Amino acid sequence: MTTCDVTIIGAGPYGLSAAAHLRKVKDLEVRVFGEPMSFWERNMPVGMFLRSNWTATQIADPHRSLTLEAFQAATGNHLPAGSGTSARPVPLDSFVQYGQWYQRQAVPDLDQRKIVGVESNGKGFLVILDDGDTVKSRRVVVAVGIASFAWRPPEFEGLPSSLASHTSEHRDFRKFAGKQVLVVGGGQSALESAALLHEGGAEAEVVARTHTIHWLHGWASKTLHHGLGPFVRKVLYAPTDVGPAGISQLMARPDSVRRLPRWLQDRLRKRAVRPAAARWLAARLRDVPMWVGRRIVTVKICGERVNVRLDDGSERVVDHVLLGTGYRVDVAKYRFLSDELVQAIRHHNGYPVLKPGLETSVEGLHILGAPAAWSFGPLMQFVSGTNYASRSLFNFIAGNGSRQMRDENNDMKAEGPIRYEAVATVAKSSQKPIGAVVVGGDYQGLGIVRSLGRQNVPICIIDDERSIARFSRYATHSVGVKSLRDERRTVDTVLEVGHRLNLREWVLYPTRDETVAAFARYRPILTEWFRVPTDNWNTIQWVWDKRNTYRLANDLGIPTPQTWHPRNVDDLEQVRSDPPFVLKPAIKEHFIYATKAKGWRANNRTELRELFQRAAAQVGPGEVMIQDLIPGDGRHQFAYCAFFKEGRAVGSMVVRRNRQHPPEFGRASTFVETIELPLLEQLSERFLRAIDYYGLVELEYKLDPRDGQYKLLDVNGRTWGYHALGPGAGVDFPYMLFADQIGEQVEPCRARAGVTWMRLVTDLPTAILQILNGQLDWHAYLQSLRNFQVEAVFSKTDPLPGLAELALLPYLSLKRGF
Repeated sequence: MTTCDVTIIGAGPYGLSAAAHLRKVKDLEVRVFGEPMSFWERNMPVGMFLRSNWTATQIADPHRSLTLEAFQAATGNHLPAGSGTSARPVPLDSFVQYGQWYQRQAVPDLDQRKIVGVESNGKGFLVILDDGDTVKSRRVVVAVGIASFAWRPPEFEGLPSSLASHTSEHRDFRKFAGKQVLVVGGGQSALESAALLHEGGAEAEVVARTHTIHWLHGWASKTLHHGLGPFVRKVLYAPTDVGPAGISQLMARPDSVRRLPRWLQDRLRKRAVRPAAARWLAARLRDVPMWVGRRIVTVKICGERVNVRLDDGSERVVDHVLLGTGYRVDVAKYRFLSDELVQAIRHHNGYPVLKPGLETSVEGLHILGAPAAWSFGPLMQFVSGTNYASRSLFNFIAGNGSRQMRDENNDMKAEGPIRYEAVATVAKSSQKPIGAVVVGGDYQGLGIVRSLGRQNVPICIIDDERSIARFSRYATHSVGVKSLRDERRTVDTVLEVGHRLNLREWVLYPTRDETVAAFARYRPILTEWFRVPTDNWNTIQWVWDKRNTYRLANDLGIPTPQTWHPRNVDDLEQVRSDPPFVLKPAIKEHFIYATKAKGWRANNRTELRELFQRAAAQVGPGEVMIQDLIPGDGRHQFAYCAFFKEGRAVGSMVVRRNRQHPPEFGRASTFVETIELPLLEQLSERFLRAIDYYGLVELEYKLDPRDGQYKLLDVNGRTWGYHALGPGAGVDFPYMLFADQIGEQVEPCRARAGVTWMRLVTDLPTAILQILNGQLDWHAYLQSLRNFQVEAVFSKTDPLPGLAELALLPYLSLKRGF
């Protein structure tokens, strides 16, 4: 048995690039296993061209010396004329030769033995080779590509490979000469295969479910280059060529891409990484029939041929069906990983959920390449992603997350002869204590500040309002900023404050939904400096948009109010229920800032029509939802609160929201009591497990007296207004999250029933209104005033925030509509 610090499994672009970077750390022993460029050489067809252009085809190395240009100069193997200017894409065989040359320069001692097993072994891993030899390694980096993930649609299961096969099963398509071949799929793999079949003498045609085949030429290219160029350059604060080559360079810079609006990011990702290949491929497919927007309904064997029936009723009888259906990531298909490791890896729809350094939930196990796309974006599916992945891996292992490579335009310089196992100790001894950054300083943020401050955690508050939390005795720093509503500006602001005050590794706490969305969407950028407990966007999208929330809840059998999604006034005819109705936004922050209301009540269809038009004018018709109004005030509203991790509630609390402000559509609770209600725990945890949620969360329900069901109204992926009730009931939610983020053991706990919380400044006017309307007995209200245990703001041990809130009441009333 031998030992090493890092074992890299895979010798494709990602494995080789990772090895080249890690070997710049002095005394770090790195071993690499695999056959160089084997997937590209064996599972890609002869004659194929890469979809990425010259710039995006470079395999990243720390000194940028192992480029395609260097390969040509060193070997005399010149690529076809025009490749460097993107007039023609890079041929596959040339790229394979380039990768093998890269391996000889960067990893000359590559071990080509096959890995057959990886098992957990105490604080590291036991790597088992096919000849029986074993390697004990502190860390394992999996970079084996996508060969295991080839997807075969279920309708083709059972068909022999002689009649239906995946594109990855073929190296040479010339054997199909003279045969009729139906290619299924509309992506690069399918289209490139169709072109090669046609050029090899086969009678090929393509059927694709997508309605459009995207080519980067003509209008699209001109729009990106001439129309969007100045805008892109302005947003990125740097001269950027947004022609074909420049776009690929831009895509290799995730931090910069995230400055762009979401729609432009999507357009760049879909089209810009393959400009040369798209134009080249479009010309080669000019004579190949394509049927788009069609779905295969049935597949039958007819002797030695295949009968395929489409959803338009047409049929094709062909000699062979070639499945260009791509790949679907599933970490369970890594057969060399032990069952114990596979079960321990946190995943979402097969994709591993990765932390900084592309580390899985199993400490020391990293996964690079396409499986990282769910956590770090589609760039990981391309060769150009080796730059970001290798740098992130290096930063994590060599410096425990410190950014030793300061800029991607500078050469990497390892900072001294330091072994990675010693870095944690060095960091703890040389840096100030880890603290928390609370974004938003209202009473909710104040609750976080007090929770952590009582545990001697330093606090930095960032707010764009006149914060009351900054007056707390526990506040270490307080920074006022102009605005925290725009996602990108919020991220830039938080990063600027973090760098200026040296808040490295501090834990981020959002207090508003738009901040949650910003942290989720830009999580990879933020994690390079902070600890970010906000989950990935793929999870947060299920709580950010109520359309997603209700769709998933219905799929899981969780009751919700009857809901309609009209696109225009005419669609209101589809609302087949009796009034009253409630109009709500799908994304509440858009609506609340525009109207200062959480929802509007429509007592008849005339009001429904008028209010829909008003709401649509504010947020757009696509975001307006119509719901059956569940009768009852705050006493019918309940909530489940939790610190949720790895499919279970580490800390949990169920409450009744006895009073809220405003009384009917409460934007905030004013009087809350903890209760026991196991049904809400079951429903909520079912939802959270389905989205693999991590962090603090509140799920709001309303009891419908008409059928006795608790119906899900909303999910908040952050702290909630009354979370300060938790410590009094035995569950300190903010500190539990902090302790988990810094690696401390967190003991499971549940809130005890009968503990109450009140926010006097909003509860008093709410209660007076209810007393005047006969909805609340004044004796009962006085009793609640005498007996509540926790006040949202006023505290004998921390009195200044309470005094500040009284002074700021006129401002807050105007700002928030109290």
